[in-house]
Amino acid sequence: MAKSWKSGSAEVSINNDAKLLLKMVNAVLPSASKIMQEELSRIEREAQTEWPRRQPMIRKDEQGNTVFIKQTSKGSWRLWEQGVKVRADGTLDVYLRNTAPYSFYIKFGIDSKNSKGEDIVQPTGKNVSQTLLIAPHRKTANKVVKALADDAARRL
Repeated sequence: MAKSWKSGSAEVSINNDAKLLLKMVNAVLPSASKIMQEELSRIEREAQTEWPRRQPMIRKDEQGNTVFIKQTSKGSWRLWEQGVKVRADGTLDVYLRNTAPYSFYIKFGIDSKNSKGEDIVQPTGKNVSQTLLIAPHRKTANKVVKALADDAARRL
């Protein structure tokens, strides 16, 4: 059964061939999804730890006592999504993304802090998504492909 989405004059239909292809890949190479999932989880764990957190707004009175605390973080550091896409040409795309709509515009600042409250050692103004998501994906891609090729060679 195909699913269809329509907007104006454009329509997209997806049939069960994509699900069948994923089942076939899992049947032939069961460790493929495991290898990809492990690498995505590792990248997500590292990115979540180093993702900058907006510091709370703290106001103090004349004696130095805290009188007001307001959390200003929108929580983009915990909005992650992992998945697999099947393209029209039959290739698989495995992805990890931050679902906050503004996540690609976050940059490291002068006083950026990570999840442990430690200063982040990155150049000021550098894009967070580029540094913590895209670069690790590119570094990991060859390792994953090599592991999948080795696994396929052993099985076939």
